[in-house]
Amino acid sequence: MKNIFKIILGILIITSITSCSKDITGSKIALANQMIADKVWYLDYKQTSTGLKSYIGASTFYVKYLKDLTYQDSDGLTGTYGIEMVNNQLKIHVQQKTSNGNSVESVLNIEQIGDNNLNVSFTPIGATSKTVQYFSAK
Repeated sequence: MKNIFKIILGILIITSITSCSKDITGSKIALANQMIADKVWYLDYKQTSTGLKSYIGASTFYVKYLKDLTYQDSDGLTGTYGIEMVNNQLKIHVQQKTSNGNSVESVLNIEQIGDNNLNVSFTPIGATSKTVQYFSAK
């Protein structure tokens, strides 16, 4: 009788522990989507890991991540995006089309996200250092 009680108690404890776990990854993705959606993100500047800052194009370049998971930017690229978690790193995965129909795919690491700031990084093809883009919503 004591053994049956111990088995039942053990099953109840294991069930209660596993049923209380939360989907933290899903929550982070949902929050990131909520924070970037339906804002116009203007590029303030970009910086390489060597410390070099560039303001070229910063005065006119912007991106829009819309709630319906579509993407637009000031260069005329349109497409879709999704936020994903890979190795505990939030990423924006963008599938774009140029104005002449060519497909472009990019994956950006979210370095920092806030109500009015978004910092993303990537390593350009053929480069050895990453570039961080600093955006603000105005």
